[in-house]
Amino acid sequence: MYSAAAPPWFPADRVLDVNLWGVIHGVRAFVPRILATGQQGHVVNVASMAAVHPHARLGPYTVAKHGVLGLSDVLRDDLAAEGSSVGVSVVFPGRIRTGMNPIGSVGPATVARNVMDAIERGRPYVFTDDHSEDAVQTRLQAIIAARDDVIS
Repeated sequence: MYSAAAPPWFPADRVLDVNLWGVIHGVRAFVPRILATGQQGHVVNVASMAAVHPHARLGPYTVAKHGVLGLSDVLRDDLAAEGSSVGVSVVFPGRIRTGMNPIGSVGPATVARNVMDAIERGRPYVFTDDHSEDAVQTRLQAIIAARDDVIS
């Protein structure tokens, strides 16, 4: 049962620690080292389709993955504002076939090719497949369309 006092998807600490704070700690640990080289570099953060296509009962996970998307966007802008040659991409993996998900429909090699292409071409966003394409597009269009509803 859902209530304001105890949403069905809490406690969230462990989910946020791994899925958001893990990325934050990675950025803190590695970006200064990449910058110290004075050479080109690239940060690849892994979010999830949940960052752009949330699902019921995945509250903490969705919050964490939205955070990874936001962190990646801000990091990219901050690095560009400093004139850095370090790029940032965020990956939105879909149904990837792994040991944890043997029924996935996209192989790891496909993911790797997409990530490498993003690094080479400086693409900020990396989708691994076209699963949920319509749902993502509908959501993002609804967000943009909401600008028309601003009341002055």
